[in-house]
Amino acid sequence: MFGFVTFYKKPDLEGLKKIMPYCVRFYGKFHYIYDNLEEASIPYNKILPVIKDSDFERYIMSEYESGRAYEIRKNHLQMERKLLFGV
Repeated sequence: MFGFVTFYKKPDLEGLKKIMPYCVRFYGKFHYIYDNLEEASIPYNKILPVIKDSDFERYIMSEYESGRAYEIRKNHLQMERKLLFGV
């Protein structure tokens, strides 16, 4: 997820849609999840709906890159639930 769509001004969401049938897992890298459940460097609000709208029924592995692991990991899971399930 990280390398595919983040280093471009416009993420290739159409390209992501095309490869979805071949995806077996995603690595949801994150650096910091704000209290409002947003990650500043990765457009999860654009990526996760593409995954949700596909037939993908596997795993998103969370990969964290900083301190305060428990709190930030908890925010990451809450962000994913909010974007995927509206919870």
